Amino acid sequence: MQSRKVRTKVWLRSLMFMLALLLVLSLAGTAVAATLVSGDEYRLESGQVIEDNLYVAGEEIIIDGTVDGDLIAVGGYIEVNGRVTGDVLAAGGGIVINGAVEGDVRIAGGGLKVNGTIGGDLV
Repeated sequence: MQSRKVRTKVWLRSLMFMLALLLVLSLAGTAVAATLVSGDEYRLESGQVIEDNLYVAGEEIIIDGTVDGDLIAVGGYIEVNGRVTGDVLAAGGGIVINGAVEGDVRIAGGGLKVNGTIGGDLV
């Protein structure tokens, strides 16, 4: 019999996948260019620039660089320390926004913390 922790982890992974798929499918018609990334860990290093929308799904997502477009992220832990010139849409177990977001921020998760600057709405 699976422990509650294992069942919760399996459920969270399934939820993350479904949310990522839903986000990609719902936004695919409006995106001119996009960078799609998935895996256990994703890190955009300080000084690195993504010059279009970034779609990322993974256990741990760290954004220290610049996303010149929208950031759409689904993961266990998401941290934005860099700069996003568009909107941030994120769902995860824990989400921390320490950087600058010029657009709107729409986040859903277990633990949410916003220490950075947001140019638009926070939902």
